[in-house]
Amino acid sequence: MSGLDTVDDSVLTKLLGTGELQMVCCGAYDIGFFFQEVFRARGSSSGVILPPDARPGLKINIGSSCQVRTPDGDTTTWEPERNVGDMRMFSPMLKAAIKSYRKTPNHELILTFTNGYELILIEHGGFESFLIIFPDGGQLPI
Repeated sequence: MSGLDTVDDSVLTKLLGTGELQMVCCGAYDIGFFFQEVFRARGSSSGVILPPDARPGLKINIGSSCQVRTPDGDTTTWEPERNVGDMRMFSPMLKAAIKSYRKTPNHELILTFTNGYELILIEHGGFESFLIIFPDGGQLPI
């Protein structure tokens, strides 16, 4: 397990350009975000997703709380066991891609999506708070 403050920016840069958020899976104790590269025909707003074996996408598994911040600044917190099945806060991020990230002094990794929403991953010391699995197979446990 790495601490967020020890993670080099060159590793986090791999979060960018990893496709659109296609699926959010919510369990009793964790939540998973699955990204997939989407290719669009010229002049079309609908996308064609490549088969999963063509290009694996980014995956983020969260085993602790996380937050979603809207473009208006409203923040909602998801916590294991407490928000089981409540997916409303995540649905606006579907079909959006990660456009930037930043680390905060409070041990947060903030992922900003192309539609202005932010997913805030919070490092909780002592156990794995979240796991990022990159398309190349590399893993970053925080």
